Amino acid sequence: MPGTKKQLLFLFAITFVVKFALGLYFSRLATCQSPGAGLGYFALAGGDTFSYLGVMDNLLEHGEYYFWNGARNVYAGRMPYYGLPYFILRLFFDKPAASDIFVLFQIIFDSLATVLFARLCFSFSPFKSAFWLGYAIYFCSFNYFFWNIMLLTEGLSISFLIGFLFFYHRFWSGQKWSDAILASVFLALMTVLKPYLILLYPVFLLGVLRKRKTFDRAAVPAYFRRTIILSLPLLILLTPWIIRNAIVLKKFIPAQENIYAGYNYSEADLSFSNFAGGWGGGVIYWDSKDAGCYFTLNPPYGCSFVIPSLALTNGYSVDDIERVRQDFLKLQANPSPELEKNVIAEFKRLTAIYQQERPFMYYVGSKFIFLKKLFWHTNNYNLPIHPSFKCYNSLQLLFKVVQFITYILTLTLGAFGLLRLIYDRKIDFLFFAVPLIITFLFAGLRATEPRYTGQVYVVLLLGVPISFLALFRVLKVYCYKLRRKNIKPV
Repeated sequence: MPGTKKQLLFLFAITFVVKFALGLYFSRLATCQSPGAGLGYFALAGGDTFSYLGVMDNLLEHGEYYFWNGARNVYAGRMPYYGLPYFILRLFFDKPAASDIFVLFQIIFDSLATVLFARLCFSFSPFKSAFWLGYAIYFCSFNYFFWNIMLLTEGLSISFLIGFLFFYHRFWSGQKWSDAILASVFLALMTVLKPYLILLYPVFLLGVLRKRKTFDRAAVPAYFRRTIILSLPLLILLTPWIIRNAIVLKKFIPAQENIYAGYNYSEADLSFSNFAGGWGGGVIYWDSKDAGCYFTLNPPYGCSFVIPSLALTNGYSVDDIERVRQDFLKLQANPSPELEKNVIAEFKRLTAIYQQERPFMYYVGSKFIFLKKLFWHTNNYNLPIHPSFKCYNSLQLLFKVVQFITYILTLTLGAFGLLRLIYDRKIDFLFFAVPLIITFLFAGLRATEPRYTGQVYVVLLLGVPISFLALFRVLKVYCYKLRRKNIKPV
């Protein structure tokens, strides 16, 4: 392993200082453009911050755990685990100070994850260059680092993912039981931040249990005992929340009250989502190039979307879509039960026609469109850098260029390197299962926000140093053969 523990600690300290400076710089750019985004000196709010931390403010100020979704109080929308450190800080500090300290906490974990990521890369290869390549490639993921200065779960969940993969791989390589337990702790922390990550548990448990060379009936109690032990961190975290919901709400709610975390989505919104999703239309209203903005009243960044031909069938025309669209916009401006009923009925009618006339597109083709939307982008959607921004200067483009190159390398060399590691049996299949499960989950849910693929990106990123080292070895062998033949390379 490159360096002693003291040297790794020093590297962590340097990483934290530089990342803190980067975070401060990015925060200044973001608040220069959008002053309302600032929560403290450098902590930033995201669109979902109110549902994670607003509940804690309400608990302190009103004695109840809830957030307002625009129509009602939501008492079991988000689990309290992400907001718990903020709640503790608020007992001693005001909101701006508590927010800033929380962001420092996230940057510390990101810095630790950077060093752990490098060590994980080194465990795949005997060369020290694997460590430094891994360190550099993770450090240069500015877009994903930006989440750590925002009070959202994305940054911490990725840092915990690195911890999970590191200890799982160490268990897989050395079969030390304590490493499997540490991996289960990080997986539990990831899951309470991102409930859908519970889908990784079957793969994780199977990965740990199948390390036993043979199976026999006598081993069943041991398998059961180990499953309970590995599930215990998540059970310990969820139990107080389940008990609270049973007492306060008289319901069994293990994570959140519904898939939308209690957000105010009307039946008309969901009917539109089902209709647009059938032909690959997204519902993100701030995306000026997707269907969401076209069906939203006064989208914040304008709209250039045009209804594509693949959204049409013989059973209805563009005029039919336009009619229900106009009613949907009127409904957003002036809610009316009667109008909502008509909008829902019309969206459902169009969806049924499309489903009947273009079933392959509805059930299969649309999923590939969402896969494209999830991955086919420049990966610069979070960086507060754009020529139209107030504090923009041309030197800032360097961050976007580095981020774009890093992303392209991840999708190409990263995917190749990860598959090579699996083929050479240097890593477990779990490393492939994680991005696969998450990708198909969100493609199936027709969710297109690139932030949903943060975990996918990080796992693929592990393959980049391996691919670079493989290319270096090929070039080295080629140059050696040229020298043996006394042929000078051109």
